Amino acid sequence: MHGIFLVRKFARDTFCKMALKQDIFKTLKIITDQDFFIEKINYIPYYDDLKFQTNTGLEFDAITVYIDLRNTPEQFNSPNKSAILKAHLSYFHTISKIAGAMGGDIRNFNNGNLVIFFKNNSIKKLNNAIEATFIMLYMLRNMKQNSSPYPLDFGIGIDVGTILCVKSHYNHDRELVWLGNTIKRAIAISHLCTSPHYIGVSETIYKLLRNEIKYSIQDGKKTNFWIENTFSFHLEDEKYYYMNKHDWK
Repeated sequence: MHGIFLVRKFARDTFCKMALKQDIFKTLKIITDQDFFIEKINYIPYYDDLKFQTNTGLEFDAITVYIDLRNTPEQFNSPNKSAILKAHLSYFHTISKIAGAMGGDIRNFNNGNLVIFFKNNSIKKLNNAIEATFIMLYMLRNMKQNSSPYPLDFGIGIDVGTILCVKSHYNHDRELVWLGNTIKRAIAISHLCTSPHYIGVSETIYKLLRNEIKYSIQDGKKTNFWIENTFSFHLEDEKYYYMNKHDWK
């Protein structure tokens, strides 16, 4: 209780001494007093899109690929800052080139975690996104380790669905806010994927995959590339599929 009281007192005293409180509430009133309109688009928007108005959100369908790079705290604690920069720039360059070549678009890069969108306007686009993650996985597993004293520890989650995007027009912000369960689901699945099962897809994605990405048949024997499992999402159990162990070398 004492801690909560201290926080409240500090916030109240600070607000009283500054114009910050008035500025925040003024902006909140502008936001909450206006009606927002949602416009459906068939592309992934950029910050300078002219369709963005102060009261307009853009909605689009996309495949979301989320890469969760986990051991960044260990790297940041390293005294070799040059190696840290080399590792992350190499990582970003590798993923960016692959995503761009396969029709993807990186829209967020934070501490090694990446959000990549692929337009969802065909089954081919969806399978391109999956194939892109295969190439990313291959390259990440084969990146020269001399760029960092630590091996990459990561998981990749993939889902498809509707994304709502809004632009911040206040305080000279240059940010786009991305909202949607497809992003949250991709993040949740990525957290479940660890070595050697680096890639996981939602049930919706799995059902839309081409057969040659689901399994192989050699000498009459069928080998599944994916293993079914469940996870809790919004207090409900959902199926997801993580990639079977293969020789990644």
